[in-house]
Amino acid sequence: MTYRDEFPTFPEADLPPIPASWSDLSWHNDASPFFLITDAMGVWVDFADPALSDLGENREARFALVPMRDGQHVEEGCLLYSDDWNAILAKAIGLEFVGGLRLAMSEEEFELMRERNVKRPQGVCHSHDFLDSNMTMAEAFERVMGREPDVGDEADASLWSAAWEGAMPDLTKRVDMRDRIREQTGLAQTFADDGAYHSAARVLGDLATEIKAHADRVTAELNEHLTGAN
Repeated sequence: MTYRDEFPTFPEADLPPIPASWSDLSWHNDASPFFLITDAMGVWVDFADPALSDLGENREARFALVPMRDGQHVEEGCLLYSDDWNAILAKAIGLEFVGGLRLAMSEEEFELMRERNVKRPQGVCHSHDFLDSNMTMAEAFERVMGREPDVGDEADASLWSAAWEGAMPDLTKRVDMRDRIREQTGLAQTFADDGAYHSAARVLGDLATEIKAHADRVTAELNEHLTGAN
């Protein structure tokens, strides 16, 4: 059975491009068609017109990426609500990427990477310090999309970048920047009091880089939230 059998009034034009590797698990007693992406996640696809939706005008969004366990539904909330199909795809690839890194790296390596990523410039990920994480991303892309990424295709390149940036919050250790600023400015003051001005300047320069990286991450997370909300 497919969504066409279970939801005969669902317009084919309302269905986004569904990768051939996904399983159609739609059931007529549900509110909308459902597709299994991997054993760990799936996506609900609702009507484009919210007035036709069983969820009504107050639905969170047209698409809902949800967690699964061994291909079965679980009561663990939603991974991402969005009206943007590419945002759903990027989130799914990013989650697979994070999972792939966890499997490929030791726990100590993974935590060290997260610590190093605190100070990373935009567009840098310290997973490369431990393995060829481009291969890990390519494998994640293929698990979600059912095909290898086309490095020469602009759409695939955009999806790749969005997936990686979307994964970075999970690949970065959380720090309280207020404590960090107090700690590092205190250290710089100690160096300055001892006449070690170059050391003080280096500490403050590193802190400035860290603050900018933190601001970039917060901005990226906010943009992802706003994209999901829209």
